[in-house]
Amino acid sequence: MQEDSINSSPDELAFWSHDFSVVVFIVVVLPTKGSFSIGDLSSAPEAAIVQMIVAGMTFPVYFRLQQQGGPVLLSQIGYVAAAVGLIAATWLLGEQYSLIAWIGATIIALGMVVTLVAQKKD
Repeated sequence: MQEDSINSSPDELAFWSHDFSVVVFIVVVLPTKGSFSIGDLSSAPEAAIVQMIVAGMTFPVYFRLQQQGGPVLLSQIGYVAAAVGLIAATWLLGEQYSLIAWIGATIIALGMVVTLVAQKKD
């Protein structure tokens, strides 16, 4: 069984992770709220569709990163997401951040470069 999970493709892991997440969501929401309405999405269908597409693309990328980068690179995913969010919010939403935020994003990028270079040497 464990050997099968080691040889699983990132796409397969992403698919089953999403399916499991849906089941957990339903198990949590139904007892606490009584129901959930997909109709609520009708007020912003474009945003809902974009979020579904991004979520669908995130899981395969996450598992590929885990497969290719190993645990050290994967442990930095939260920091990378914060830096990417900073760039996306600036570019797409026109938000402005202080110099210290950009310095932090630069340090994150440098840390990723150092990690990748160190992994290439191994």
